[in-house]
Amino acid sequence: LILNNCSNFTLQVLPWGYLSPFLISHGTIDLVLGSDVFYDPQDFEDIIVTVSYVLKKNTDAEFWCAYEKRCSEWNIQHLLEKWRLCCEEINLDSFGAEGTNVADSNLPGMKEIRLFVFRSEQTKNRELSCL
Repeated sequence: LILNNCSNFTLQVLPWGYLSPFLISHGTIDLVLGSDVFYDPQDFEDIIVTVSYVLKKNTDAEFWCAYEKRCSEWNIQHLLEKWRLCCEEINLDSFGAEGTNVADSNLPGMKEIRLFVFRSEQTKNRELSCL
């Protein structure tokens, strides 16, 4: 954020599935970043509940999440519908991150990395997607 000349921001850890005092009392939240948070299906709903709370309280906020596809059977469609969220996939090639060496990461093997942006369904009328 500093490299983008942002000077008025707060970084805060969000415990998934727990509405912390920070979440309840903090003013506007514009952006939540998640890096590979969907790695254990047992945690999926806790993540979505927390994200849903933030996005409904802050109608212009977004949750950006990078995701490594681990299992083709994993799906959060039912959670998006339950918590009234929409999710849009961002093509990695739209900013030069396509291919097997995403951001010069040199990840071993063939990894499928995907990028998603989540929004509250009440503010964005977009087709729901799933992981």
